[in-house]
Amino acid sequence: MVQMAQISNNHGIKISASLMCADWLSLGNEMKALEAAGADSFHVDIMDGSFVQNFALNFWQVDSIRKATKLPLHVHLMAYEPARYLHRLSEAGVNTIVFHAEGCKNPDYALREIKDHGINAGVALNVETPMTILFDCLDLVDEILFMATRPGDMGQKFRPDVLPKMSKFVKTMKEQGFHPEISVDGHVGGETIPLLAAEGANIFIGGTTGLFTKDANPSNYKDKIKSMRDLAEKNYKW
Repeated sequence: MVQMAQISNNHGIKISASLMCADWLSLGNEMKALEAAGADSFHVDIMDGSFVQNFALNFWQVDSIRKATKLPLHVHLMAYEPARYLHRLSEAGVNTIVFHAEGCKNPDYALREIKDHGINAGVALNVETPMTILFDCLDLVDEILFMATRPGDMGQKFRPDVLPKMSKFVKTMKEQGFHPEISVDGHVGGETIPLLAAEGANIFIGGTTGLFTKDANPSNYKDKIKSMRDLAEKNYKW
């Protein structure tokens, strides 16, 4: 049975480590180090090579990731018609599925399908996408993922126009009595986390800017995650 989106504002700050940015030649060791360092979840990008030009992860790889950790798996599905993938991802034991509104004809149906599988349901929005695309299904949304860069590639420049978009969305959520979790993906680091947290973000995807930087290694993951969390907690507003 479909459960309606959470209205409580006690979500808490979360740092989700983006596995796409990790060292894939030693992914098992990377995951153990990130888990020990305090990551709250693993962000798993799935790309179909059509919605975005890149390809990333298949179901077998997600199965292996699930077996390697007890942390929540936060799936970011960059694919057209995401409903095709939902049953198989639920079998893999993921905890959250976030799909792109731009690649889905019926977000309402996809959200209900995710929630019927007992999984947290989220929608990702590119900077250019109008928020009105979600206004008919806000009661089903557990999470909104705001893209601060274009989806599909690492190491891009931050899009500051995401900030007024988030501000308007949070205002609408407050007016309607909803409080989904708000995550941000793309150039999330020391310079941008304070700005994003001030607009209501509570989930921060750690990629090449904040976590997997050029100097990153398992010995300093703990410090990097702590730095991200401290910045977010200091600046968080709702």
